[in-house]
Amino acid sequence: MSLQDRQIESGTQPTAKTARLEARVADDQKALFQRAADLAGRSLTDFVVSSAQEIATRTVHEREVLDAGVVPPEIAKRLPRDPLIPATLLGRLVVEERLHGEGIAQFLLMDALHRCRAQSGQIAAVAVVVEAIDEGAERFYQHFGFIPFRESQAVYS
Repeated sequence: MSLQDRQIESGTQPTAKTARLEARVADDQKALFQRAADLAGRSLTDFVVSSAQEIATRTVHEREVLDAGVVPPEIAKRLPRDPLIPATLLGRLVVEERLHGEGIAQFLLMDALHRCRAQSGQIAAVAVVVEAIDEGAERFYQHFGFIPFRESQAVYS
């Protein structure tokens, strides 16, 4: 299944491909990539780009850190004295518009925070980061104690 097919299946729209990426690889690396792409039934380009995207997304999610310099001082004093603060990046919480006001988003957020706290000893995260997609989302997160600290993000510690 191509990246575009997966995007359509998941409900996300493919973005316009305007950027260019080039790489020089050894002949044996290219042969390995081509063999894997053939086995997956995909083009070499689609295979390499989608594989790199999956790894990049996973790396960002696994290694989310906050720059201590952008955290407000009243929060920073409660955090470890380290320039990089380990955090959990919380995915977007989406509730159908017709169900707004039913408490579903609050339930989802509380469940996610409970899970983050339960795992914090194993993943060493001391904060939760969310991306507020609009002003309504910002108000929602701030209602539950999230503090804006940089453009389009809020932090909860």
